[in-house]
Amino acid sequence: MNPTTGGGRRFASMLLLALAAALASPPGAVAEGKEIELPDGAKGTGQGPFLVGSVLAGPGNRIEAYAFVHRMGGAEKVSIPRPEAASDQVCFDLPVAEMRFVKPGSYLFDAANEDGLSEGQIASGLAEAFDAWNRPLRITLFGGEAQGKADAPDFSAPDGLNELMFRSFKDEKIVSVSVLWARLTRPDEGGGIVEWDIVLNDPPFKWGDAGPTRESETAEARVMDLVDVLTHEAGHILGLGHPGGSCTEETMFPGFREGETKKRTLGAGDLAALDALYGLPEDEGDEGGDLPEGSPE
Repeated sequence: MNPTTGGGRRFASMLLLALAAALASPPGAVAEGKEIELPDGAKGTGQGPFLVGSVLAGPGNRIEAYAFVHRMGGAEKVSIPRPEAASDQVCFDLPVAEMRFVKPGSYLFDAANEDGLSEGQIASGLAEAFDAWNRPLRITLFGGEAQGKADAPDFSAPDGLNELMFRSFKDEKIVSVSVLWARLTRPDEGGGIVEWDIVLNDPPFKWGDAGPTRESETAEARVMDLVDVLTHEAGHILGLGHPGGSCTEETMFPGFREGETKKRTLGAGDLAALDALYGLPEDEGDEGGDLPEGSPE
């Protein structure tokens, strides 16, 4: 084909556009604006963590992606007052050895949503959720907002960005998904969670403020509470999994429903998990907990 002809020029233009689109999206990213389909490894009925990606960043330096998938209702069917755990009941789960947060990192969020939430409301919700975990540790495990634009969740390759976004999933029962990239092969050299993405399914859910925090009943039954869900997702960012058994009132217990607000408040099991991973200060005079040894502060 002669590149000077009209057909040749059109072909060359299409080739350049395709190349530009490929370069613009990092490997493993889902194109913005399209419905998200979970990777095959995360399509089961469970809530994870599912191993969905793995890359070799150097000799003996493997980084793996784990996804927590939260569906409507999940394992939680009814709301009851926060119970006293039995003496032999451990109300927290640490699903992957050495999967701890590495260092405070800045994050991006895409404020575009279908529910009229402003950028300020989303930023405030994130700050409240993160502070629920920072406060008992008396250190800042989450950095501040960075300049830039969140693009899409990274299932098969990291892009070096921590991101929050509202996107639509093909599976309408999904409420939210967390994707954590963790370096687990070198825990003594800054290993642990190095990147995270949080995706909130919008539509079909209406996101907002479901009202005052209530431990034993739902509030506004038509609203999926932003802070409630983000507080749970922040626990995954720190390395916590889903407890089972009678631990239904812990923040990290799986399952969401509209009108729920009790996950805004950490339970005894959530605090025990923080202590196991980072070390809680014993009294008011103590300094805060520690990041993993070898991690930059």
